[in-house]
Amino acid sequence: MYGDKLGPIYNMISSTLPVERERNEAAKKDWKHLTDFTHHKLLAIDDSFIQLGGRNIEDSYHMQPNALTKKYIFMDTDMAVKMSKKNSDVAKAYDRLFEFKAMTATLAQVQTELPNDLVKNIPAVAQAVAACAPVKATQFSRYEQCIEDGLKTQVLSTADQRQDEALKTLRQHAEVYRTQYQPKALNSWRNSLSTDDSMSKSDVSSMVLTYIENIPYNKSVTVGSETRVYGSAQGKDEKNGKYIHSLLVQGLRNTCKVSTESGVKKRVILHQGYVLFPSNVMMALGAMFNGTWNCRNVDVLVLTNSPKTTDLNVVNFFARHQLKALSDIASQSRSPAKARIKIMEYKAPENGETTRSLHTKVNVLGDDVIIGSANADVRSYFMDTNNGFFFRGAKDFVREYQNFVGRIASDKSRVTDLMADLLTRSHDNILQEDIVSIKEMITKYNGSGFITPKREKIIVTEVTRILNYVYETNQALLNIEFVPRDTTGVEDSMATSNSARELRQIEMANTFNSLMMLL
Repeated sequence: MYGDKLGPIYNMISSTLPVERERNEAAKKDWKHLTDFTHHKLLAIDDSFIQLGGRNIEDSYHMQPNALTKKYIFMDTDMAVKMSKKNSDVAKAYDRLFEFKAMTATLAQVQTELPNDLVKNIPAVAQAVAACAPVKATQFSRYEQCIEDGLKTQVLSTADQRQDEALKTLRQHAEVYRTQYQPKALNSWRNSLSTDDSMSKSDVSSMVLTYIENIPYNKSVTVGSETRVYGSAQGKDEKNGKYIHSLLVQGLRNTCKVSTESGVKKRVILHQGYVLFPSNVMMALGAMFNGTWNCRNVDVLVLTNSPKTTDLNVVNFFARHQLKALSDIASQSRSPAKARIKIMEYKAPENGETTRSLHTKVNVLGDDVIIGSANADVRSYFMDTNNGFFFRGAKDFVREYQNFVGRIASDKSRVTDLMADLLTRSHDNILQEDIVSIKEMITKYNGSGFITPKREKIIVTEVTRILNYVYETNQALLNIEFVPRDTTGVEDSMATSNSARELRQIEMANTFNSLMMLL
């Protein structure tokens, strides 16, 4: 294709993506957020049934380990709600995102610009292009007609044929699953004696349930007048549509407040497949350990994947330096008001079984709970859309889920104490270990010799710089005492100095999110 047929496609792309646009701030934001995803997981039926959580529509998220799977089976958590009365609020929230034209295009628009009949017959197109190469070189004006004539001589698959083939494949897969798939284990998350995953009647009658989202606009504006928001600024989470992570921070603070006022110990459980905390969560955790909040009656458990159980070990690679900073600050704090924390990670099975990779996103915040699609990482906070349920008053669920996670945390065959390991070594020791890993990766994947010794040195230097940056920046986010003071001599009072460091801390928080989003 070219000319008048290629033009509409190029116009669509250039109007959506920052192609050949001025190098202004808007174009920079477009490029930086080119990989923002819709990360919602939602099944809504007739305004009376809602199911959501972490699972994607793909085999590995719905199966027990069996011979049909490849590397991972994902451990995940969904929540299903059947409402006694129909409620269209969730459907309206979905429609609002679906109609947000700043980021979406209808299937009809896509097919108009790039028809399926063309996309699904790429070999035929390639053959026609190859056959017309001499015409392109000698009589370019006839090139387009040559390709069209060439396509006419070939048998192209039609939409009906493709649908029939897809149905045939679906039936074949269904038969495999019917005859070979291992059914769900009989025990539930509650305990080995229970098969019931339902909430207790007491919880259902007492709990308050709310549907929540991270979205790329401020939902307080009039429907239809939304403008796209890029990321979020520290302290402006709700204005920027980051309602889930705003609730997470508020939930941490409220847990400390409730435990102090009641004198009753409370627990925070962050059961998360991917942990690379955004700046707002890190600063909240800092307040829990540096004495800003009274959290003396609060225990925190972070339970996540290890590099050997995750499908995204690049996250762990950087997160380890963040968690090292968190471990150091938490252990070194002498504040009598600080919380207590454990950081644990799953181990790969040693008996040859299929690796179970954690994909769950459950946050127990004292008496409150968040279940949904949002990871405790920068991407879920800063870039992607997400949704979930926030609820409180479900005392039985909180107790039972604490017991469920407690059984996992006490099983040394399944998990290991990451924090204990991090505290036994200096940051430099961890850094040197990572440098060895980087060099091993370069050797493994450098079969063509493209990475010369000079380039390897540059790679190692840059990665070292970034890992040091992650560690030092997160120290500063956790405790303002690690924020560098102004050395220019312009600060003439302690008040001015503290104010300047607070502003610098916010600047560091925003920069950290902007850098880590690249992962």
